[in-house]
Amino acid sequence: MTNDVTRSLFLALVCVLVGLGVVMVHSASITSWPTEYERVYLSKHLLFLAVGCLAGMLAAQVPPPTWRRLAPWLLLATLLLLAAVLVPGIGTRVKGARRWLRLAGFSMQPSELAKLVLPLYLAHVACRLRTRGR
Repeated sequence: MTNDVTRSLFLALVCVLVGLGVVMVHSASITSWPTEYERVYLSKHLLFLAVGCLAGMLAAQVPPPTWRRLAPWLLLATLLLLAAVLVPGIGTRVKGARRWLRLAGFSMQPSELAKLVLPLYLAHVACRLRTRGR
């Protein structure tokens, strides 16, 4: 029963944070005479929110042992992407800083991917140390 209460509380807090985020984006981008251009920010935010929810639901379907097995490989791929940013011709310089990778109209910052992969890898290492009794 405690697990159900915890899960419900977690989902409620996530909904509150998402709702506040939508309100903040809307209030920051709207004026007293809203135009179609100003609604673009809210539309983009809602689209990215939907994509993020879909990605989260797909990631939740992957069993934990699979994430544990993939964690070192994901870290290696992320480190390679972080190094690729520094290579001239591959990494793109924006406002004097080389942080972006662009390919076929798609751009990404590998450091954002690292924010997801590093905790996953650290959890993998912690599980391995725990099984060894440390």
